[in-house]
Amino acid sequence: MSVEPGPSEQEDPAVANFLPPVPQVVLDRHGGRVLNPEEVWVARGWATPRSTVYKANSLLVPQRIVGQVVGAFNDNEGTNESGLMLTVDDRTPELGEYTAGLPRRVTVRRSEAPGANVVIDSWVALQYLRESSGLDRAIAEQVTVEHLMFAGALQGSPWGVPWGVPWGVPWGVDWPGSSYLQGSSGPRPVSLVMAPPPPQQVDRRPVVAVLDTGLDPHPWFGLVDRSTPLPPDGFLLASKDLQPPNLPDPWAGPAVDNPLIGQIEPAAGHGTFIAGLIRQTEPSSRVLVVRVMHNDGIAEEADVAYALTALADRVDKAQRAYAAASTTKEKQAAAKHMVDIVSLSLGFFADSTPTSGTFLIALTEILEKLRKLGVLVVAAAGNDSTTRRFYPAALADTPTTCPGAPQVVSVGALNPNGTEALFSNGGGWVVNWQLGGNVVSTYPPLNGAQEADFDVTDRREGLDPDDFSGGFAEWRGTSFAAPLAAARLASAIIKDKSLAEVDTTTTIARAERARKELK
Repeated sequence: MSVEPGPSEQEDPAVANFLPPVPQVVLDRHGGRVLNPEEVWVARGWATPRSTVYKANSLLVPQRIVGQVVGAFNDNEGTNESGLMLTVDDRTPELGEYTAGLPRRVTVRRSEAPGANVVIDSWVALQYLRESSGLDRAIAEQVTVEHLMFAGALQGSPWGVPWGVPWGVPWGVDWPGSSYLQGSSGPRPVSLVMAPPPPQQVDRRPVVAVLDTGLDPHPWFGLVDRSTPLPPDGFLLASKDLQPPNLPDPWAGPAVDNPLIGQIEPAAGHGTFIAGLIRQTEPSSRVLVVRVMHNDGIAEEADVAYALTALADRVDKAQRAYAAASTTKEKQAAAKHMVDIVSLSLGFFADSTPTSGTFLIALTEILEKLRKLGVLVVAAAGNDSTTRRFYPAALADTPTTCPGAPQVVSVGALNPNGTEALFSNGGGWVVNWQLGGNVVSTYPPLNGAQEADFDVTDRREGLDPDDFSGGFAEWRGTSFAAPLAAARLASAIIKDKSLAEVDTTTTIARAERARKELK
């Protein structure tokens, strides 16, 4: 389902710089800062930025130029005036031929020079690099701030206000009397009386990589606890090789942040909920779990970029091995490492524009690599009731340099009655719409500190709002519309006669056929 183009960012400055308020506790947790275009210094000859949220202590620099950039900044008399220095994060592993383009996290710190008592701010460091480092502009344009990315689910906040992605109430527009604001924005416990749907027999089960909060034990996936290994032919897959250095394993982080309060984190169970939706929609697919998001609903751009690059490396190796295979058994072994779809229920508002030389260089380069390999990329449109472009979903109308390669699929949320959800972002860049309002899926069997609204005896009480011991919940957000689109793409792939073949040419053609069928 497509929509008519909404108001243009270029026509409405209020939309172009729209940014919901971000809770300070969220910024403090991740060293984040809000960029206000009216207040920041901009290097001479560079465009005024747009509002965004970024990490104040790091920049992203492609591996191919990281030594040149760090050397130019630290050894230059002009940049030394900033009182700041750059240090390369050396924990990033090699990723074959994809290493050169991998965005490296470069830490911004105070200079060791006496009296260098300055505020660490990566935006300030970036402006000094652009204006005073002596680097060619073509090099400087490849250095960017590291954005904070937010989960595309409406969340109940432990800080007393609803927030989602970015922050859970429709700040983009004023909707008087909206039922959207009634009740909890976060997950609510429900009962689901059904067994997990069984897979059908197929030549190869398509794989959907879900970059999210990671694995939680749940009976639907054959995971009793964290010590249980994944079933070898089960629905879920995981690989530590795909995990970013900051998040070395695929298991979800702590579901309760403060044990004294016992409040469940806003995005706890987010990835588990998504996996359950895919299981319900296309049980013959498999979900490859990659943890990039914390349970507060925040993902850091460098972690997401690493995971996407590692996925591209995995697919490339699988396709090369398939092309080199001489027997059916060898081809099947190679195909087991294939990834067909990437589902991203996260995003951010960018500080640059498509006409800028600095426009999302790291993200667009990585997604282009995946698209050239025939991997379908599905991304949530965000939940702010705005037409401001939310990335990576808004790359859906960005042409690829590889003829025939599939476009990014951006997904908005529908209500149960099929109307567009009030909370969903929209505009001409949203190309597909799926159910995202009050859907039901798997949720970790957690029990938070809130109490039932009415308790008569030990056996009778009202609904306990954060007792999820039944293992299922109702939730809403474009976070859940996106994996439904991914699952339906997997269904289209299963019906394709070329399912068992994973060479690059066949994969690209099959992915494009599936995308067109979805649209």
